[in-house]
Amino acid sequence: MIEIYEIHESNILSDGPSVTATEDDYLAKVWSPILDALFNIDGIIRTKLGDSVNMYSSLRKQDMYKEHAAGRAITGFKIDFRTLWDHGQEYNVGAGELTNIRISCRSKITMGEKKILREAKDTLDEMIELDPKRASNVSM
Repeated sequence: MIEIYEIHESNILSDGPSVTATEDDYLAKVWSPILDALFNIDGIIRTKLGDSVNMYSSLRKQDMYKEHAAGRAITGFKIDFRTLWDHGQEYNVGAGELTNIRISCRSKITMGEKKILREAKDTLDEMIELDPKRASNVSM
């Protein structure tokens, strides 16, 4: 983390949150190295950056709204970053949202909280579905 600060102290970290820095700036320059250091475990657990959609969340959302879809495509929420377990396909083990509090309105922050809570529920449900015998070992 000291290296991250030293590299970017004259940039987005120098005077607190920047009004001009985007969520992606913070994600790429600050959070990505931290997330990789914490979660990149032998290429099995990794982080995925940028707006991406959890397939499991999309399927659950389609089930929930199938009567109202009327032929429209329904997808899960776009999430800023996800922590994934690669085992033949991607399985979510975590997710996160970023916002620049200096330029975001309260509703965007609240919506981000709601998205991440929904994503956490879907992540937990998917883990339990993968191994129902170990459901009592899964927690948030």
